[in-house]
Amino acid sequence: VDEPVDPAFLEFLSRLGLGPLPEHLVVGDRRASRSVALAEKLRRDHVSLLSMVDALPKNRVVYLDPFIGTSSEEHLVRALRGRRGANIIMDAPCAALVERCNRKNEVRDLAVRLGLSIANGEVVALDGPPDHLPDDMTPLASAIERALSRTDRVIVRASESAGGSGTFLVDRDSDSLESTLTEVSKRRDNRFYLVEERFAASVSPNVMLYLPLPPEPIRCIGVTDQVLSEQLVHKGNRFPSTARCASAMQRDALRLGRVLRGQGYRGFAGIDFIEFESPRSSRRQYLFIELNPRVNGALYPLATRSRLNAVQERCGRPTINAFVSRSFRSQPIAFDALAASTRDLLFDPDRGSGVIPYKTGGLQLGFVTAVALAASPEEAEDLLLDFSAMLPAHAEFSSGGA
Repeated sequence: VDEPVDPAFLEFLSRLGLGPLPEHLVVGDRRASRSVALAEKLRRDHVSLLSMVDALPKNRVVYLDPFIGTSSEEHLVRALRGRRGANIIMDAPCAALVERCNRKNEVRDLAVRLGLSIANGEVVALDGPPDHLPDDMTPLASAIERALSRTDRVIVRASESAGGSGTFLVDRDSDSLESTLTEVSKRRDNRFYLVEERFAASVSPNVMLYLPLPPEPIRCIGVTDQVLSEQLVHKGNRFPSTARCASAMQRDALRLGRVLRGQGYRGFAGIDFIEFESPRSSRRQYLFIELNPRVNGALYPLATRSRLNAVQERCGRPTINAFVSRSFRSQPIAFDALAASTRDLLFDPDRGSGVIPYKTGGLQLGFVTAVALAASPEEAEDLLLDFSAMLPAHAEFSSGGA
């Protein structure tokens, strides 16, 4: 971890049968700049590296399961192998494959080859050397204008971006076109942009897969509905999915997963879709949107529900059928103060419902992330609404959203 974990949070998790043992937490070099990746902080610091080696189980294969596979994680694995002298496997795709999967234009081409349903549109390449501002915005402007001649709303997505950071929404209002071109002209990080027809999504599901090495089968960890802002920025997840086409989406995700595994992919993969009302009939249709070659925001709530339900079943307690996760802004707060102010809403195994805060490193910065677990999505929504109301200077909470 980057920073020591609050002991009060570890104790809270321990009471629920969750969380790591304190002796298994290793803090990276805190003298390093915040811009340095965690894997690099751990690898460069002799004490941190030895602490990791001491915490690893002996005489068995060890899997390193990172947030995303990069060269930093690969270097860390090699350093641990050298220290431990045993088999340590990075349970994530290699950095080169991650980079390819992060390029939306290449994944769009793969989806076309597989026959997946995608939005009408095109890929635009802007001229200019890497890491420089684009020389000419005309190709992008022309592509947007072509799209607007066929539809009222267009979505522009940077090929390499995450969490909605490179997403721009354009309609027939000339101001939205000009503002999009202005914003893109300031970016040095992308040369390729997807210009596609935008649909009024009823729901935006995420299919979370785990791809082990053959011959083990690819597993679907769960299908959740993403909670998105008006600008399509990810805010949380809702389970179970309300998508009518969820089974078909899962089949398409598994098709894509099999191709990825054939290219050497292993580990978690999040695959996004949208579902919408057909303009020509009352039927629901769906489109493939993008691939996230990493752990995403759905995995922690899905894993938490699974772990808790195993205990609930063993003890004859109520089953958790639903969850809703969200992030909020608040005043900076310590975990014990947060727990004290929301005590009656925190997860209670006997009730089989309640709220579990997580990503607690953000509390001191005023970011509160939590998942509400309950028997129904409606109950989970109510729990999270009540929880947000108890946060100091709590920010907006909306139970709606695509």
